[in-house]
Amino acid sequence: MLEYWRSLLQSGQPGEVEARLCRYDGEYRRFLFSAAPLADKPGRVVKWCGASTDIEERLQPQEAVRTRESLFSSIFDGLPELVPLTTREGDLELANRHILDFLGASLEALKGWANGASFHPEDYSSVLAAWQRSQSIGEPYDLEARQRRADGVYRWTRIRGYPLRDSQERIVNWYSCRPTSTTPSESL
Repeated sequence: MLEYWRSLLQSGQPGEVEARLCRYDGEYRRFLFSAAPLADKPGRVVKWCGASTDIEERLQPQEAVRTRESLFSSIFDGLPELVPLTTREGDLELANRHILDFLGASLEALKGWANGASFHPEDYSSVLAAWQRSQSIGEPYDLEARQRRADGVYRWTRIRGYPLRDSQERIVNWYSCRPTSTTPSESL
């Protein structure tokens, strides 16, 4: 903090920095320290004006959100299944690490794929029909289909899709859980 303050003095520019400050009771709290130069008519800095703002309460909810996001990511990526999350319309929004590894593509690359591009051509129409039916009635779906891995081998997957609803019971997303093989020794 002292180095930052010295750099402001040298530059003559305003600035701010976050730092912890020990309160009267010994508790350290985070503060935002702001400083701005006051100049005379010729433009020489004659004094500095500063303010210290306790930002501890403002930062705690942000940290709680980051902690929950980290927990969600750990669970989502740790699930031993292929788990994609799609929009109501079926466009990929999120995918866990297992599906990215299985398909051998990044999330960004998968977002550019046509829906169902990794399914066996003979199975695609039944996958699409199950999805469309579930989308129209808002109920889960459950089917088996062959899905192509990154190495080009098709594996049987059981696909269980579920609607994710908001507080007004409107479907906002769909997610599916797919064990990587319903019969581990069978591949096509």
